[in-house]
Amino acid sequence: MVGLGAAVLDLLLPAVCPLCREARGPALCPDCLAGLPQMPTACPLCGCPAQDGPCPACAGDGLAHLDAIHTGFAYRGPMRQLV
Repeated sequence: MVGLGAAVLDLLLPAVCPLCREARGPALCPDCLAGLPQMPTACPLCGCPAQDGPCPACAGDGLAHLDAIHTGFAYRGPMRQLV
């Protein structure tokens, strides 16, 4: 049963960087973390990239059931791989 517990723990907290699979540790290594696609400007309502204020889709009714979405990274490149 110890083998199953170790396998579950390794699945939840892998011993290598989930992106490069080389650096040791349960989180992203500094190189991979620095390579994540930053998104400094986004629509304040839906999180769509490269917007200065609400995007055209949100300028009208938009996503009426949400107040706002905050995103730290663009969903491309390594972020797609992580998700």
